[in-house]
Amino acid sequence: VPLAAVGLVLAVWVSLQLAGSAPAVEMRVASSELSVSGDLPGFRADAWYLPDDELLGFVGVPEGSFLMGSDPSLDPLAFDIERWSTTSAQGRVELPNYFIGRFEVTVAQFRVFAHESGRRIIDSNALGSELSHPVVGVSWTDAVAYTQWL
Repeated sequence: VPLAAVGLVLAVWVSLQLAGSAPAVEMRVASSELSVSGDLPGFRADAWYLPDDELLGFVGVPEGSFLMGSDPSLDPLAFDIERWSTTSAQGRVELPNYFIGRFEVTVAQFRVFAHESGRRIIDSNALGSELSHPVVGVSWTDAVAYTQWL
C-alpha cells in the first residue's frame, strides 16, 4: 500500500473524529444582514412584509371536528404510532375557529422577525437571498417563536 494512501486515510479518519467531537457552533446573523428595505411587490412593508390584502394573507377556518389517527384494519399502510391512543385507533378532535396563513412564510417576513426579536438563527441559509421565496431550514422552536411574535 503506498504511503500516500495510508496518509490520506489517516487524514480523513482524524478529520471525522475531530468533527464528531467538536462542539456545535451557533451562528448569530448580524442585525444589519437581517434588515429588509424597499418595496416588495404584493407585500406590505408596514405590516412585517405580510401579503397586501384585507386579512394580510390569512384565511379563516371555521370551527369543526375531524377524525385523527389511523385504523390498521381499514388502512393496511397505517403504522402503530398513528393511533389516537393506546386503546383506540381513531378519535374525534374539536377545533375552534382560527386563522391560518394562505401562503408560506417568506424570507422577508422571517428576516423582519429575526431582526426585531433578536432571535438567534442557527442556520443562516434559512434567510436566503430571494425575499419573496419561502423561508427554509427553520427549526420547530423558531417557527413557534415566529407565530408567537406575529
